[in-house]
Amino acid sequence: MHKDKYEAIETALKFQYGGMLKSELEFLYDFCIDKKVLELGSMVGMSSYVIAHVAKEIHCVDAWDDDFDHLEHDQGQVDTYKGDWLKQDAPPNMLESFKQNCKEFLDSGKMKMTQGWTQDVAHLFSEESFDVLFIDADHSRIGVTRDIIKYYHTIKTDAPIIFHDYDCVTWPGVTQAIVDSLDRGFIKPMPGQWTLVPQHFGQRQPASSELPPTAKANRSTTPGRFAIFQKTR
Repeated sequence: MHKDKYEAIETALKFQYGGMLKSELEFLYDFCIDKKVLELGSMVGMSSYVIAHVAKEIHCVDAWDDDFDHLEHDQGQVDTYKGDWLKQDAPPNMLESFKQNCKEFLDSGKMKMTQGWTQDVAHLFSEESFDVLFIDADHSRIGVTRDIIKYYHTIKTDAPIIFHDYDCVTWPGVTQAIVDSLDRGFIKPMPGQWTLVPQHFGQRQPASSELPPTAKANRSTTPGRFAIFQKTR
């Protein structure tokens, strides 16, 4: 039986470090029911914990590196993460925090974890073995693009790919990688979904650069956005 949605989400929000809004966790809870989910980028397990309550299974991939050495190609990203990390009264060990937060699901086998840089461990996953791919790891343009390509084989054609931090001023690389992948035909808009959820539902939205100033100002005030597309091949 699924744990009460709001109880699960309130528990996850207490993990503090995770970059998810309450409304985003609500969306993930609803979207991932009875799905096999592959999550790239789990940190302390905020989204992982919520998804695990309703998913058929979830496999989490992360470097769990408190020094963020895997992001050395993007110093801005390192500085942002380290700045948030050091704001904590007592910054926890990321790996141990994840294991503690998600212990019940790891112990039951419903959740599995693979530690490593995402580009180095993609070969461990079988063809079309997941229903949903959730990309929230390296937020640079090259990092997101690499994760799309490296994990493309893990889901079926038309399966959803969820991206976090789309059209977010802090993480422009995410939007750039999505636009690149649309142009190259790797992904397509998912029918019935806006790329920005849970705020909206519908078809693909333009990037910030395509919007009038008032719209850009309104949209950039909400940190952390989802974009949902489908695999095309």
